[in-house]
Amino acid sequence: MDRDICSALSIVHTSLNAHCPVIQLPPEISSIVFRHVLGSRESMLCRGWPTSFGLTYAIVPITEVCHHWRTLAISFASLWSGLDDLRHAATSMFLRRSKNAPLQVYAHRLQDPESEVADLCRTHGSRIQELRYMLSSGRVVHDEIVRSLGFPAPALEHLSICVDSYWNNPAAPTSSPMLFDGCAPRLRVLILKSIPWLPANQCTELTHLCLCDYRAPPWHYPSDLITFLSGCPRLQNLVLVQISSDVDAINIPLDLPTASLPALRRLSIGNTKAVLIKSLLSHLVLPQNMATRIFSLESDGYSLVRDLAHLGVFDGQTHLRVSADEYKVLLTASGASSGTRVEIAPARNPVEDSQQTRDIWLRKLWAIWPTPGMEIRELWVDMHAAQLPEVRGLLAALPALETLVITQYSNNEMLYNMLAAEGEGVHSACGRGRVKLVCPNLRTLKYACGPGPSIDDAEIIASERARWGLPVHQIAYGRSGMYLRDGRYSPTPVDADVVEVDSGELSPLKFPEVCVTGTHEYWPAW
Repeated sequence: MDRDICSALSIVHTSLNAHCPVIQLPPEISSIVFRHVLGSRESMLCRGWPTSFGLTYAIVPITEVCHHWRTLAISFASLWSGLDDLRHAATSMFLRRSKNAPLQVYAHRLQDPESEVADLCRTHGSRIQELRYMLSSGRVVHDEIVRSLGFPAPALEHLSICVDSYWNNPAAPTSSPMLFDGCAPRLRVLILKSIPWLPANQCTELTHLCLCDYRAPPWHYPSDLITFLSGCPRLQNLVLVQISSDVDAINIPLDLPTASLPALRRLSIGNTKAVLIKSLLSHLVLPQNMATRIFSLESDGYSLVRDLAHLGVFDGQTHLRVSADEYKVLLTASGASSGTRVEIAPARNPVEDSQQTRDIWLRKLWAIWPTPGMEIRELWVDMHAAQLPEVRGLLAALPALETLVITQYSNNEMLYNMLAAEGEGVHSACGRGRVKLVCPNLRTLKYACGPGPSIDDAEIIASERARWGLPVHQIAYGRSGMYLRDGRYSPTPVDADVVEVDSGELSPLKFPEVCVTGTHEYWPAW
């Protein structure tokens, strides 16, 4: 009797559910909804790079809602293909339900002949689409890693091998190992952390490469890296962090071959000595329409900035932003389709004032950069008022400058000190002796000011430059923190348009799309 009642109730419930709008969704729509339930497991590094890794355990509650959803969820093989813990009792069930769908595998330990990972690779290696090793305990033997990747992987698209500490690892193999029996033709994303070797594979389809804590022997750098990059013609995103070697400039061969990366869109290098960065970039052929970020440079970074210019990194970039605070200097240049961002932390002298140390460092930088070949036409200065006098050396090196924007508070005295350098030249009408006006092509000046009259300040600057045949056609100023109407004042005696604007118009300049898309921890928003 009870069985008959249960059967009847089941028929009634099934009939009622059949008329529910959610049940009537097409299977394709239901599949999309279920996939959103999965979420995704981001990469250990470079979060935001391409991944298909779903959290299969999240779909299990869906199968417990009703018979229809259970049947539907089980029929979608791709929902069951993310294997996050191979020691879990449900792994075999997930494998059965995944049928022939590509697999995403996350392994927490090295393979051994009897391990779950080894068994999976022997039986389903041809289906593995993503393989991630996160090794965090004990000593890591790199020969064991190589042996564990000795199976053909024709479907592999993403490989991550991350070791939590380099210091627990013995020496690297003496030669570059061949992985996956040389069969990984679809590999697109490769992330290696604390791995002191590069695979010998030709990764012709690779588009994303991240090397973190790569410590190359001096006889291998940069030849091994250049050789590997030569086999990656489709590479679009390259991240190099904590690249180290005992090599110095005099030991780097000059006759190394070059690697051409015609598809590269973003290059990020950080926490690496300037000599290693220069040696690598000297042997790379890079396209013009790309973005470069170099970060965490130390006090010798100013010489690398000059070297970057000689290597053509700044070619075609006409806009420059200079930012500085107590701890770092940020140089950001951009053109129509390219950009370069350099972040430098000048060495801090515990005896000297940090501002004094930074100012000395800036003077050294302006003495050698920008180089004569650079055509900077628009300059944005984002520095504290006390630092503005140090920009004078930069302005003197920018004869083609047409627009100057100063985003923080400044006054007439500061502006005058920036735009007129003392020395041989014309006699100043402001009683400051003989001066030499910089930026002969300057046409537009925008600056932030404090409360009180500023039109007089603007007129003095315009008058002084017009007096010597270098007129400023437009001056715009805004008071930070206050809403200001847009307006045009009556013509000034020097025929310059002086415009009071909302301070929001002094916001940072815009960059090409290649600079601002695809952000992750090594590519912040510009």
